[in-house]
Amino acid sequence: MKNLKFLAMFFAAALSFAACEPSDGDELSGDLLLSVNPKIILCDGVMTATFEARVGNKVVTDGLTIFDGDNKVVDLPGMKFSTTKEGVYTFWATRGDLISNEVTVTAVKELPKATEIPLDPEPKNTSFTRKVMLMQFTGTNCPWCPFMTDCIDALPKVLKNKYILTAIHRFNGDDPAFITDALEQTMAVGGFPTLGADMHSVESDYRYPALVRNLVQNAVDREQAKVGIAACASYAAESRMLSVKAEVKAAVTDNYRIGAWLLEDGIYGKQANNGATGRDSYNTHDCCVRIADSKVTNTNYTGYYLGEIKAGEKKSYEFNPTNMILDPSWKVENCRLVIFVTCEGAPSDGTLNTWYVNNIVECPINGSVAYQYK
Repeated sequence: MKNLKFLAMFFAAALSFAACEPSDGDELSGDLLLSVNPKIILCDGVMTATFEARVGNKVVTDGLTIFDGDNKVVDLPGMKFSTTKEGVYTFWATRGDLISNEVTVTAVKELPKATEIPLDPEPKNTSFTRKVMLMQFTGTNCPWCPFMTDCIDALPKVLKNKYILTAIHRFNGDDPAFITDALEQTMAVGGFPTLGADMHSVESDYRYPALVRNLVQNAVDREQAKVGIAACASYAAESRMLSVKAEVKAAVTDNYRIGAWLLEDGIYGKQANNGATGRDSYNTHDCCVRIADSKVTNTNYTGYYLGEIKAGEKKSYEFNPTNMILDPSWKVENCRLVIFVTCEGAPSDGTLNTWYVNNIVECPINGSVAYQYK
């Protein structure tokens, strides 16, 4: 394949040398990286996938030649691709003597559609149960992280049903549960292990379980549920896309955001351990965040803006299924969703944002969750 690429690159360069050669003053350095978004489109000739090429940290278009999977030069006006034929399309690029990575675009006849949101069992009720979103920042090469796991395991039973745990593996890139999104920047995490609550406050001291208990209890006591969440989801095995639809009902008039994260349980990875003994084994990892569909900026994952919802009223939101594409290596049967709603609050020393999780629910990837009332 590489030989074919070099030949294709040679002929493409010969054809386009005069018009497309990078300028003599081009001092860019680094690898040529090709990316595309979304990776799955409808084969309706209308929906497009947009390509971007970078050398180092700079986007480039001059001197760029794009090839398909047959090593033929393709014309992509505006760096966009559409098709009327179902299938998987491969692309790669060259610029000067640089050769990019390969990317694929999958064209499908239809995107998955979420099932129906459950009917509200109590339309006039706005007294919702509230759960805390716990964010465990960890990694398989982090030798102190098992001690934080022990602190979580030691939380009293009265708190066990008041939070939903999400495990964010960001310590080492060879972690089988590693996520590329820099979620620790949302919480201004300075080290591992760290436990965050509601994107609002953090605790890094794993030596005293009481401190972790106080973090969770303070989060439970911080405020009442301003919203309830109902949701449904449907997974399409052929495209590996997950369609998610949510409905938010307000108890308090306010501005809100919404996000959905995909979790996977049962991921095996040899865990470094400097002596924690709370479990027989720390090598099976649960609640691992695989996809964080709530990105505002590179340092803010507090969710997509819903706007104002008045008390007693509802607003629905349908997530883009092309943001929820499951990797073939993930075990679908071990995956589930968490859907959370944030609202604005006073600045906290533990974060870089002022939007905090007010409520969170779990939803199966082929199922639904109804409003949960007290």
